[in-house]
Amino acid sequence: MSVHIESSGRVTLCGENVAVSLNGRQMLVELYRNHVGDYPKFFKMDTMSRLAFIASELLLNKEEGRFEERDDRAVIFGGVTDCTVQDEAYRLSYCDKDNYFPSPALFVYTLPNIASGEVAIRNRYLGETMYFAAVDEAEFEKLCRAALCGRTHSVLAAWIEVKSADNFSCSMKVMHSQHNNA
Repeated sequence: MSVHIESSGRVTLCGENVAVSLNGRQMLVELYRNHVGDYPKFFKMDTMSRLAFIASELLLNKEEGRFEERDDRAVIFGGVTDCTVQDEAYRLSYCDKDNYFPSPALFVYTLPNIASGEVAIRNRYLGETMYFAAVDEAEFEKLCRAALCGRTHSVLAAWIEVKSADNFSCSMKVMHSQHNNA
């Protein structure tokens, strides 16, 4: 199972195209309204968190027993850009000495671990949650596979890149351990 979202308006879920009429940040809101609609925290999230949240909603709606509490699933996200777009917006909000108004709204729901945490909370996952600032997707894949041991039987893994509020991509999949291919 996988989902891929690009800011250009290309969205695929398990190999099938998902219809969208918008792109960039407006596309994320369109996907939220058409496929979720019941998680008001979405509107407090930065682009990276919104992207991860929407991808998880689309993907996990395909699973049975989605909201059953479980401690055998890890949520592991990674990427190169982290939350630098939001960090830069925050920095700009306080660098003008004549107009010094740092905005706390720019720092709400902006850390990379917020994205993985919100997905875990929403889906009642009690396993590991983390975000890796990884060098590349191959390194990230190795980290996700390493997590598939012991009590962790599956990983919700996502490679997320956000270059701006209107330039982003996310590839998310559910990975299973070899001893539990459910």
